[in-house]
Amino acid sequence: MRKTVCALMAVLLLTGCAKGSSAAQSSEIKPDSSASPADSSYNVVELEYTLNEMKGYIWAEQPAAEFREVTWGEAMRLFQEKGTGLLLFGYENCNYCQRAVPLLSEAAKEQNRPVYYIDVYAEPQPTEEEFKTMCQYIAETMEWDENGEPEFFVPIVIGIRNGEITGYHVSLVDGFTPKDTSDQLTDEQKERLKNIYLEIMEKTF
Repeated sequence: MRKTVCALMAVLLLTGCAKGSSAAQSSEIKPDSSASPADSSYNVVELEYTLNEMKGYIWAEQPAAEFREVTWGEAMRLFQEKGTGLLLFGYENCNYCQRAVPLLSEAAKEQNRPVYYIDVYAEPQPTEEEFKTMCQYIAETMEWDENGEPEFFVPIVIGIRNGEITGYHVSLVDGFTPKDTSDQLTDEQKERLKNIYLEIMEKTF
């Protein structure tokens, strides 16, 4: 089973650079600006987590925001038990994730909100059933290939309120494709991405 799941992940998990610049150009997805602002009543589900200081994300200012690392099974409880929270899927060796996490951390600190973090390559890996179930929960955030199979891009940030997705964002911003590890977002691009994260939080909490 573990080998099957790992093979499935290898096929479906993509970073923003996996499809070249066209993916980066189409990846910017903002929350619905017409949605009503979140009120103060939302359901809190206490997940089991381990605090992650995110020191592997080399540009994240320390101390980082409160990143609560969770398993796939725990993260799914936000949907199953109608919980509320902010999910981040990513991994340290992803060039796009390295640039997204510092700005998400800044936004989360400003709003004093924790982030539930799924390191997609951390152990324990999800079972095949868990992976497919998560893909169903977050289907609206994903792209699908010609065979109807989901393509799982990271980094992805998803706001969940009472078990429903309030907003999400895949990759970085339009117009930016890091060609090597030294390429950085401009100040304007950083502000744009941070504001997207802030808007998701405002719709969520």
